Amino acid sequence: MYSTDKRADAVRELQRNLGLIEDNSFSTVPSGVYDTETALAVNEFQRNSGLAATGIADYPTFEAIYRRGIEDEKERMRRKKYKSTPFPITVGDGGVAVYNLNVMLSDILSFYGLYFFNGTGSFFDKRTEEAVNIAAMIFGYEPTSEVNSGLYERIELEYLSINV
Repeated sequence: MYSTDKRADAVRELQRNLGLIEDNSFSTVPSGVYDTETALAVNEFQRNSGLAATGIADYPTFEAIYRRGIEDEKERMRRKKYKSTPFPITVGDGGVAVYNLNVMLSDILSFYGLYFFNGTGSFFDKRTEEAVNIAAMIFGYEPTSEVNSGLYERIELEYLSINV
């Protein structure tokens, strides 16, 4: 149970998840200190969720905040439109979308033990192409050496599901 002046990594995690909840007013950087602002945000969450509004993060409150933070983050990712990303993404492309793609593919493929791919760069090279084709087959897409918006969204959802 966490209340004012408690310090722990779990408090930092609680604060991080409070920040993910869309209808919560918590807006500070997670510090790991259960301060007044954290207590007020917990109280607000409890009121909005039909829990006893104590401002104390007991286990049911902590779990509810954690689950709601994850749900809201997933929903935000689903709603995100990649208007600035010129799909399809293919060999030779670079940028933020390719960097994110490489990170997601690296986690997904290593999670399933299918392919060693340490993709952390922002360039779509031959190794990215191989990883994309493997992911396409996993998700029922034709392996075309490119990523359209549908495949990108499917990769992103899988990444979120294994990193929860």
